Amino acid sequence: MMFPYRKLFLRDRATGDIDLILRPEAPVTMHGPSWSMTCSGLVDTGSDTTIVPASLGRELGVTLVPSRRQGTGFGGHLSDFFVGEIDLEIPLEESSARWRVTVNFVEFATESNEILILGQAGFLEFFRATFDWDKARLTLTANRRLGAIQRKQKRG
Repeated sequence: MMFPYRKLFLRDRATGDIDLILRPEAPVTMHGPSWSMTCSGLVDTGSDTTIVPASLGRELGVTLVPSRRQGTGFGGHLSDFFVGEIDLEIPLEESSARWRVTVNFVEFATESNEILILGQAGFLEFFRATFDWDKARLTLTANRRLGAIQRKQKRG
């Protein structure tokens, strides 16, 4: 499935020029015990894990369990992780793919700082991803790992 990059126009503080920022994002529906919601997530090959704002986890009804490890973000900032299980679902060519995964939930300082990061563990591990800057699009193709986990979940 192809997803167009999100286009952001930001003003350069020093020059006042407008800069175009392209972000590889994909729509993802998160299913929890009490709620489901669709959000746009930044597909980030530099993120070891999938990170969901803790506020969204609580809205979904997920039990957030403190993790034994912290995460490090930009600038070495440490964040406490909580872990929990959700189902992720994305649209594919003629259907959708849905799988259960353990993700990291993080408390953000403010709501405006919250971002859904679709990282290696929990998301990218299930796809062959092509990032095409020239065409400003991301292509995700399900891999065998996703098919295997979906078959395992159906067997229960």
